[in-house]
Amino acid sequence: MTQAICTLREGEKLFDLSLIEKLCRGNEEVRERLIRSFTITIPKAIDELHRAHLERDFSTLQTTAHRIKPTLGMYAVVKVEQEIRSIERLAKDQMATIELQRAIEKTSWVLREVVTQMNTQYLNN
Repeated sequence: MTQAICTLREGEKLFDLSLIEKLCRGNEEVRERLIRSFTITIPKAIDELHRAHLERDFSTLQTTAHRIKPTLGMYAVVKVEQEIRSIERLAKDQMATIELQRAIEKTSWVLREVVTQMNTQYLNN
């Protein structure tokens, strides 16, 4: 695999819970449940992306990218907006390119960091 280039400034927060907070209307239990759900489902989706890429399963790549795109919007994970769109588009066109590989690698790295940040800041894991 190639090295995904992604930089993270010290203390940089890769997500914003403003929309989630608004939806929860101050209900901490609901907010925690939504964050916990994110931290469980996103690593599974990352694994699906990698498996589908290795197997050249473009349908699963496209479906998985499409499925997590609105979730990333809800949690304002903007650092990989373009990459998710690229994965979806390239998979639809069945294009196994270096661009697809890099988009998957960057998305994977950023989302793993988001999960780590959420676990540390909100779930005490």
